[in-house]
Amino acid sequence: MSFTYSGLKTAIQNYAENTETTFVATLDTFIKTAEERILKATGEANRFSALLGEYEKSKEVTRQRLYLEAMEEVLPGVKKYVLDPENEGNLLQFLPLNESSSTTP
Repeated sequence: MSFTYSGLKTAIQNYAENTETTFVATLDTFIKTAEERILKATGEANRFSALLGEYEKSKEVTRQRLYLEAMEEVLPGVKKYVLDPENEGNLLQFLPLNESSSTTP
């Protein structure tokens, strides 16, 4: 297989043109992705700053709220109950007394 100077030159030019076109197309995608990441990071930083302010005002309330939000995210669609510590964990209040039971005659 023999290469001529003009054939090699044409091949190099075609490669350069394709590479440049691919680079420009990739660059646009790269810039859009970077902008989206920056916006997301800015939003998360702003949310953290607001949350920090609320935490400093009322640490226990914010801590409980964050815990409940995390449980909602981790266990979506699961029925959850929040027990009042003053009720000493009495689960009697959760018995389904109004619902008909299949074990009753």
